[in-house]
Amino acid sequence: MTARPTGLTEDAGRQIGVSRTPPHLAPVVRDFISRSEGLALWHGPGAVLTPERGAPTG
Repeated sequence: MTARPTGLTEDAGRQIGVSRTPPHLAPVVRDFISRSEGLALWHGPGAVLTPERGAPTG
């Protein structure tokens, strides 16, 4: 097994990850992204959250 440079994947080319910690408490963020306006930001207008375990995605 040969070592790959950081960010180079075996079959997808380069991969870059970015993260940021928001200046808000986790429950506040979770509640916002669970509401329609938060879902619309992540998944587009009209997105619906199905909170049941095993619910289909997409």
